[in-house]
Amino acid sequence: MNKNPLVTKRTLAIVNAIIWNLLVGLSLLRAYAFSQSEGNEYSILNQLGYNLAYYYPMWVLSYYIYSSYQKTKHIIWPQVLHIHIGNSLIFSLLHLLLMVSLMTVLATWWGHPMFADRSMGEAWVMSLKWDWPMMTSSIIVYWILTLIIFGWDYYRKYQNQYIQTLKLESQLSQSQLQTLKMQLQPHFLFNALNTISMLIRRDKDEQAVDMVSGLSDLLRSTLTGENDQLVPLSDELALVQKYLDIEQVRFKDNIKVIYEIEESSRMAMVPNMILQPIIENAIKHGLSKTMGQGCIKIKSQVEGTNLHLEIMNTAPYLDTSPDPENGNGIGLSNTQKRLEQLYKEDHSFEITYQEPVGVVVKMKFPIKPRIS
Repeated sequence: MNKNPLVTKRTLAIVNAIIWNLLVGLSLLRAYAFSQSEGNEYSILNQLGYNLAYYYPMWVLSYYIYSSYQKTKHIIWPQVLHIHIGNSLIFSLLHLLLMVSLMTVLATWWGHPMFADRSMGEAWVMSLKWDWPMMTSSIIVYWILTLIIFGWDYYRKYQNQYIQTLKLESQLSQSQLQTLKMQLQPHFLFNALNTISMLIRRDKDEQAVDMVSGLSDLLRSTLTGENDQLVPLSDELALVQKYLDIEQVRFKDNIKVIYEIEESSRMAMVPNMILQPIIENAIKHGLSKTMGQGCIKIKSQVEGTNLHLEIMNTAPYLDTSPDPENGNGIGLSNTQKRLEQLYKEDHSFEITYQEPVGVVVKMKFPIKPRIS
Protein backbone atom coordinates (compact mmCIF):
# COMPACT_ATOMS: atom_id res chain seq x y z
CA MET A 1 0.00 0.00 0.00
CA ASN A 2 1.00 3.60 -0.57
CA LYS A 3 2.63 5.46 2.30
CA ASN A 4 -0.21 8.00 2.14
CA PRO A 5 -3.38 5.90 1.87
CA LEU A 6 -6.66 7.56 0.97
CA VAL A 7 -8.37 5.79 3.87
CA THR A 8 -7.24 3.46 6.65
CA LYS A 9 -7.40 -0.30 6.13
CA ARG A 10 -10.12 -0.57 8.77
CA THR A 11 -12.26 2.12 7.12
CA LEU A 12 -11.80 0.53 3.71
CA ALA A 13 -12.86 -2.88 5.06
CA ILE A 14 -15.96 -1.45 6.77
CA VAL A 15 -17.04 0.59 3.72
CA ASN A 16 -16.55 -2.40 1.42
CA ALA A 17 -18.52 -4.72 3.69
CA ILE A 18 -21.42 -2.28 3.87
CA ILE A 19 -21.52 -1.54 0.13
CA TRP A 20 -21.36 -5.08 -1.21
CA ASN A 21 -23.69 -6.65 1.38
CA LEU A 22 -26.13 -3.81 0.76
CA LEU A 23 -26.01 -4.54 -2.98
CA VAL A 24 -26.70 -8.23 -2.28
CA GLY A 25 -29.71 -7.31 -0.15
CA LEU A 26 -31.08 -4.84 -2.70
CA SER A 27 -30.65 -7.36 -5.51
CA LEU A 28 -32.56 -10.01 -3.53
CA LEU A 29 -35.41 -7.55 -2.93
CA ARG A 30 -35.48 -6.56 -6.60
CA ALA A 31 -35.62 -10.22 -7.68
CA TYR A 32 -38.43 -10.90 -5.20
CA ALA A 33 -40.47 -7.92 -6.40
CA PHE A 34 -39.97 -8.94 -10.03
CA SER A 35 -41.05 -12.56 -9.40
CA GLN A 36 -44.16 -11.38 -7.55
CA SER A 37 -45.17 -9.03 -10.34
CA GLU A 38 -44.65 -11.75 -12.98
CA GLY A 39 -46.21 -14.50 -10.89
CA ASN A 40 -43.05 -16.60 -11.00
CA GLU A 41 -41.78 -18.87 -8.27
CA TYR A 42 -39.16 -17.21 -6.03
CA SER A 43 -36.35 -19.38 -4.65
CA ILE A 44 -34.40 -17.56 -1.94
CA LEU A 45 -31.59 -20.14 -2.09
CA ASN A 46 -31.11 -19.78 -5.85
CA GLN A 47 -31.18 -15.98 -5.68
CA LEU A 48 -28.88 -15.84 -2.66
CA GLY A 49 -26.40 -18.21 -4.29
CA TYR A 50 -26.35 -16.26 -7.55
CA ASN A 51 -25.96 -12.87 -5.86
CA LEU A 52 -23.23 -14.07 -3.52
CA ALA A 53 -21.37 -15.54 -6.50
CA TYR A 54 -21.76 -12.26 -8.44
CA TYR A 55 -21.09 -9.59 -5.81
CA TYR A 56 -18.61 -11.22 -3.40
CA PRO A 57 -15.87 -11.62 -6.04
CA MET A 58 -16.31 -7.91 -6.79
CA TRP A 59 -15.93 -7.27 -3.08
CA VAL A 60 -12.56 -9.03 -3.13
CA LEU A 61 -11.45 -7.46 -6.40
CA SER A 62 -12.37 -3.95 -5.25
CA TYR A 63 -9.16 -4.06 -3.19
CA TYR A 64 -7.33 -4.62 -6.47
CA ILE A 65 -8.91 -1.46 -7.87
CA TYR A 66 -7.98 0.53 -4.77
CA SER A 67 -4.41 -0.80 -4.76
CA SER A 68 -4.02 -0.11 -8.48
CA TYR A 69 -5.23 3.46 -8.05
CA GLN A 70 -2.86 4.04 -5.13
CA LYS A 71 0.11 2.93 -7.23
CA THR A 72 -0.80 5.11 -10.20
CA LYS A 73 -2.44 8.18 -8.61
CA HIS A 74 0.70 10.31 -9.06
CA ILE A 75 0.63 9.75 -12.83
CA ILE A 76 -1.42 12.30 -14.78
CA TRP A 77 -4.63 10.95 -16.31
CA PRO A 78 -3.79 10.98 -20.04
CA GLN A 79 -0.68 8.90 -19.34
CA VAL A 80 -2.35 6.53 -16.87
CA LEU A 81 -5.43 5.90 -19.03
CA HIS A 82 -3.98 2.88 -20.80
CA ILE A 83 -3.08 1.34 -17.44
CA HIS A 84 -6.68 1.60 -16.25
CA ILE A 85 -7.99 0.21 -19.53
CA GLY A 86 -5.77 -2.84 -19.08
CA ASN A 87 -6.71 -3.12 -15.41
CA SER A 88 -10.40 -2.98 -16.24
CA LEU A 89 -10.04 -5.92 -18.64
CA ILE A 90 -8.09 -7.90 -16.05
CA PHE A 91 -10.69 -7.03 -13.40
CA SER A 92 -13.59 -8.17 -15.58
CA LEU A 93 -11.85 -11.44 -16.55
CA LEU A 94 -10.94 -12.25 -12.96
CA HIS A 95 -14.47 -11.45 -11.84
CA LEU A 96 -15.96 -13.80 -14.43
CA LEU A 97 -13.63 -16.64 -13.46
CA LEU A 98 -14.16 -16.14 -9.73
CA MET A 99 -17.93 -15.89 -10.18
CA VAL A 100 -18.05 -19.11 -12.19
CA SER A 101 -15.79 -20.86 -9.68
CA LEU A 102 -18.03 -19.82 -6.80
CA MET A 103 -21.17 -20.86 -8.69
CA THR A 104 -19.63 -24.28 -9.38
CA VAL A 105 -18.86 -24.73 -5.68
CA LEU A 106 -22.32 -23.54 -4.63
CA ALA A 107 -24.09 -25.62 -7.29
CA THR A 108 -24.00 -28.69 -5.06
CA TRP A 109 -25.84 -26.67 -2.40
CA TRP A 110 -28.44 -24.91 -4.52
CA GLY A 111 -28.54 -27.34 -7.50
CA HIS A 112 -28.07 -24.86 -10.34
CA PRO A 113 -28.65 -26.86 -13.58
CA MET A 114 -25.82 -25.14 -15.50
CA PHE A 115 -23.12 -25.97 -12.97
CA ALA A 116 -24.34 -28.98 -10.98
CA ASP A 117 -22.68 -31.63 -13.16
CA ARG A 118 -19.72 -29.68 -14.50
CA SER A 119 -16.10 -29.52 -13.44
CA MET A 120 -14.40 -26.21 -12.72
CA GLY A 121 -12.54 -26.29 -16.04
CA GLU A 122 -15.68 -27.07 -18.01
CA ALA A 123 -17.53 -24.25 -16.28
CA TRP A 124 -14.74 -21.78 -17.15
CA VAL A 125 -14.69 -22.80 -20.82
CA MET A 126 -18.47 -22.57 -21.05
CA SER A 127 -18.56 -19.13 -19.40
CA LEU A 128 -15.77 -17.73 -21.55
CA LYS A 129 -17.64 -18.99 -24.61
CA TRP A 130 -21.16 -17.92 -23.72
CA ASP A 131 -21.03 -15.49 -20.78
CA TRP A 132 -18.24 -13.16 -21.92
CA PRO A 133 -20.75 -10.28 -22.49
CA MET A 134 -21.09 -10.17 -18.70
CA MET A 135 -17.56 -8.78 -18.66
CA THR A 136 -19.03 -5.52 -19.95
CA SER A 137 -20.88 -4.95 -16.67
CA SER A 138 -17.68 -5.71 -14.74
CA ILE A 139 -15.77 -3.16 -16.80
CA ILE A 140 -18.45 -0.57 -16.01
CA VAL A 141 -18.19 -1.42 -12.30
CA TYR A 142 -14.41 -1.00 -12.49
CA TRP A 143 -14.68 2.49 -13.97
CA ILE A 144 -17.44 3.55 -11.55
CA LEU A 145 -15.33 2.48 -8.57
CA THR A 146 -12.22 4.12 -10.02
CA LEU A 147 -14.08 7.39 -10.56
CA ILE A 148 -15.47 7.25 -7.01
CA ILE A 149 -11.97 6.72 -5.61
CA PHE A 150 -10.64 9.50 -7.86
CA GLY A 151 -13.42 11.82 -6.64
CA TRP A 152 -12.63 11.06 -3.01
CA ASP A 153 -8.90 11.57 -3.63
CA TYR A 154 -9.55 14.91 -5.34
CA TYR A 155 -11.82 16.04 -2.49
CA ARG A 156 -9.24 14.98 0.10
CA LYS A 157 -6.47 16.85 -1.72
CA TYR A 158 -8.71 19.93 -1.99
CA GLN A 159 -9.46 19.80 1.74
CA ASN A 160 -5.79 19.36 2.61
CA GLN A 161 -4.80 22.20 0.32
CA TYR A 162 -7.52 24.41 1.82
CA ILE A 163 -6.34 23.65 5.37
CA GLN A 164 -2.73 24.24 4.36
CA THR A 165 -3.71 27.56 2.77
CA LEU A 166 -5.47 28.62 5.97
CA LYS A 167 -2.39 27.71 7.99
CA LEU A 168 -0.13 29.69 5.67
CA GLU A 169 -2.47 32.67 5.76
CA SER A 170 -2.59 32.48 9.54
CA GLN A 171 1.20 32.34 9.71
CA LEU A 172 1.43 35.29 7.33
CA SER A 173 -1.05 37.32 9.39
CA GLN A 174 0.82 36.39 12.57
CA SER A 175 4.11 37.42 11.00
CA GLN A 176 2.61 40.73 9.88
CA LEU A 177 1.27 41.33 13.38
CA GLN A 178 4.70 40.68 14.87
CA THR A 179 6.29 42.97 12.28
CA LEU A 180 3.74 45.64 13.12
CA LYS A 181 4.61 45.38 16.81
CA MET A 182 8.33 45.64 16.09
CA GLN A 183 7.77 48.70 13.89
CA LEU A 184 6.22 50.48 16.86
CA GLN A 185 9.54 50.48 18.69
CA PRO A 186 12.22 52.46 16.75
CA HIS A 187 10.99 55.94 15.80
CA PHE A 188 8.16 56.11 18.33
CA LEU A 189 10.40 54.97 21.19
CA PHE A 190 13.12 57.40 20.09
CA ASN A 191 10.69 60.34 20.01
CA ALA A 192 9.14 59.37 23.35
CA LEU A 193 12.54 59.14 25.07
CA ASN A 194 13.53 62.50 23.60
CA THR A 195 10.35 64.02 25.03
CA ILE A 196 11.06 62.48 28.45
CA SER A 197 14.61 63.86 28.32
CA MET A 198 13.24 67.31 27.42
CA LEU A 199 10.77 67.21 30.32
CA ILE A 200 13.54 66.32 32.76
CA ARG A 201 15.74 69.19 31.51
CA ARG A 202 12.83 71.55 32.06
CA ASP A 203 12.34 70.21 35.59
CA LYS A 204 8.93 68.82 34.71
CA ASP A 205 9.67 65.68 36.68
CA GLU A 206 6.06 64.78 37.38
CA GLN A 207 5.18 64.85 33.70
CA ALA A 208 8.32 62.87 32.88
CA VAL A 209 7.40 60.20 35.42
CA ASP A 210 3.85 60.02 34.02
CA MET A 211 5.20 59.65 30.50
CA VAL A 212 7.68 56.94 31.52
CA SER A 213 4.83 55.10 33.21
CA GLY A 214 2.60 55.51 30.17
CA LEU A 215 5.36 54.40 27.80
CA SER A 216 6.09 51.35 29.96
CA ASP A 217 2.39 50.47 30.06
CA LEU A 218 2.04 50.84 26.29
CA LEU A 219 5.11 48.74 25.47
CA ARG A 220 4.02 46.07 27.94
CA SER A 221 0.56 45.89 26.36
CA THR A 222 1.98 45.89 22.85
CA LEU A 223 4.97 43.59 23.10
CA THR A 224 3.98 41.12 25.81
CA GLY A 225 0.25 40.94 25.12
CA GLU A 226 -1.46 37.98 23.49
CA ASN A 227 -0.92 37.53 19.77
CA ASP A 228 -4.59 37.00 19.01
CA GLN A 229 -5.50 38.11 15.51
CA LEU A 230 -8.87 39.41 16.69
CA VAL A 231 -9.55 41.44 19.82
CA PRO A 232 -12.59 43.37 21.09
CA LEU A 233 -12.78 46.94 19.80
CA SER A 234 -12.77 48.15 23.42
CA ASP A 235 -9.28 46.62 23.92
CA GLU A 236 -8.05 48.18 20.70
CA LEU A 237 -9.35 51.60 21.78
CA ALA A 238 -7.63 51.23 25.16
CA LEU A 239 -4.30 50.55 23.41
CA VAL A 240 -4.81 53.53 21.11
CA GLN A 241 -5.56 55.78 24.07
CA LYS A 242 -2.25 54.81 25.73
CA TYR A 243 -0.46 55.67 22.50
CA LEU A 244 -2.28 59.00 22.14
CA ASP A 245 -1.61 59.95 25.77
CA ILE A 246 2.13 59.86 25.04
CA GLU A 247 1.77 61.70 21.73
CA GLN A 248 -0.31 64.43 23.38
CA VAL A 249 2.53 65.08 25.83
CA ARG A 250 4.99 65.29 22.92
CA PHE A 251 2.82 67.79 21.05
CA LYS A 252 1.89 69.79 24.19
CA ASP A 253 -1.78 68.87 24.00
CA ASN A 254 -2.06 70.18 20.44
CA ILE A 255 -3.84 66.98 19.44
CA LYS A 256 -7.54 66.77 20.22
CA VAL A 257 -9.09 63.30 20.18
CA ILE A 258 -12.81 62.76 19.61
CA TYR A 259 -14.45 59.37 20.03
CA GLU A 260 -17.78 58.56 18.41
CA ILE A 261 -18.08 54.92 19.42
CA GLU A 262 -21.42 53.19 19.08
CA GLU A 263 -21.95 51.24 22.28
CA SER A 264 -22.97 48.05 20.47
CA SER A 265 -19.67 48.06 18.59
CA ARG A 266 -17.38 47.97 21.62
CA MET A 267 -17.41 44.18 21.88
CA ALA A 268 -17.10 43.61 18.13
CA MET A 269 -13.97 41.65 17.24
CA VAL A 270 -11.46 43.64 15.17
CA PRO A 271 -7.95 42.84 13.89
CA ASN A 272 -5.34 43.38 16.58
CA MET A 273 -3.54 46.76 16.19
CA ILE A 274 -5.77 47.82 13.30
CA LEU A 275 -6.09 51.44 14.50
CA GLN A 276 -2.61 52.28 15.81
CA PRO A 277 -0.75 52.29 12.44
CA ILE A 278 -3.38 54.56 10.89
CA ILE A 279 -3.30 57.00 13.79
CA GLU A 280 0.51 56.90 13.80
CA ASN A 281 0.49 57.81 10.09
CA ALA A 282 -1.95 60.64 10.75
CA ILE A 283 0.35 62.12 13.41
CA LYS A 284 3.74 61.44 11.81
CA HIS A 285 2.92 62.44 8.23
CA GLY A 286 0.05 64.82 8.88
CA LEU A 287 -0.60 66.53 12.20
CA SER A 288 3.10 66.86 13.08
CA LYS A 289 3.55 69.08 10.00
CA THR A 290 0.70 71.47 10.79
CA MET A 291 0.63 74.56 12.97
CA GLY A 292 -1.80 74.83 15.85
CA GLN A 293 -4.13 72.21 17.22
CA GLY A 294 -5.03 69.20 15.15
CA CYS A 295 -7.91 66.80 15.60
CA ILE A 296 -8.30 63.04 15.33
CA LYS A 297 -11.75 61.52 15.33
CA ILE A 298 -12.36 57.79 15.75
CA LYS A 299 -15.81 56.56 14.82
CA SER A 300 -17.36 53.09 14.92
CA GLN A 301 -20.79 51.88 13.87
CA VAL A 302 -22.48 48.52 13.40
CA GLU A 303 -24.60 48.03 10.30
CA GLY A 304 -26.14 44.59 10.01
CA THR A 305 -23.32 42.07 10.30
CA ASN A 306 -20.60 44.59 9.38
CA LEU A 307 -18.51 46.96 11.45
CA HIS A 308 -17.69 50.38 10.03
CA LEU A 309 -14.59 52.18 11.31
CA GLU A 310 -13.53 55.72 10.43
CA ILE A 311 -10.35 57.52 11.46
CA MET A 312 -10.38 61.18 10.51
CA ASN A 313 -7.67 63.78 11.02
CA THR A 314 -7.40 67.45 10.11
CA ALA A 315 -4.03 67.13 8.38
CA PRO A 316 -3.90 68.74 4.94
CA TYR A 317 -2.03 65.81 3.42
CA LEU A 318 -1.27 62.19 4.21
CA ASP A 319 1.65 60.55 2.41
CA THR A 320 0.53 57.02 1.58
CA SER A 321 3.24 56.16 -0.97
CA PRO A 322 5.35 53.20 0.17
CA ASP A 323 8.84 54.30 1.25
CA PRO A 324 10.38 51.71 3.61
CA GLU A 325 13.47 53.82 4.31
CA ASN A 326 11.40 56.69 5.68
CA GLY A 327 8.60 54.53 7.05
CA ASN A 328 6.00 55.97 4.69
CA GLY A 329 3.01 53.82 3.82
CA ILE A 330 4.23 50.68 5.62
CA GLY A 331 1.55 50.78 8.31
CA LEU A 332 -1.24 51.39 5.81
CA SER A 333 0.10 48.70 3.48
CA ASN A 334 0.29 46.17 6.30
CA THR A 335 -3.22 47.08 7.39
CA GLN A 336 -4.62 46.46 3.92
CA LYS A 337 -2.78 43.14 3.59
CA ARG A 338 -4.03 41.95 6.97
CA LEU A 339 -7.60 42.83 6.06
CA GLU A 340 -7.22 40.89 2.82
CA GLN A 341 -5.82 37.88 4.67
CA LEU A 342 -8.53 37.89 7.33
CA TYR A 343 -11.60 38.81 5.27
CA LYS A 344 -10.67 38.11 1.61
CA GLU A 345 -12.82 40.26 -0.66
CA ASP A 346 -15.48 40.71 2.03
CA HIS A 347 -14.09 44.03 3.26
CA SER A 348 -13.37 47.57 2.11
CA PHE A 349 -10.53 50.00 2.83
CA GLU A 350 -10.42 53.49 1.39
CA ILE A 351 -8.68 56.81 2.00
CA THR A 352 -10.53 59.98 1.10
CA TYR A 353 -9.66 63.68 1.35
CA GLN A 354 -12.12 66.27 2.52
CA GLU A 355 -12.16 70.03 2.09
CA PRO A 356 -10.68 72.28 3.24
CA VAL A 357 -8.38 69.95 5.16
CA GLY A 358 -8.75 66.44 6.39
CA VAL A 359 -8.06 62.83 5.61
CA VAL A 360 -10.52 60.02 6.36
CA VAL A 361 -9.62 56.34 6.43
CA LYS A 362 -12.71 54.13 6.17
CA MET A 363 -12.83 50.40 6.84
CA LYS A 364 -15.66 47.93 6.69
CA PHE A 365 -15.49 44.20 7.49
CA PRO A 366 -17.79 41.50 8.85
CA ILE A 367 -18.06 41.00 12.60
CA LYS A 368 -16.61 37.61 13.43
CA PRO A 369 -17.69 35.76 16.60
CA ARG A 370 -15.37 35.81 19.55
CA ILE A 371 -13.48 32.52 19.99
CA SER A 372 -13.09 31.66 23.66
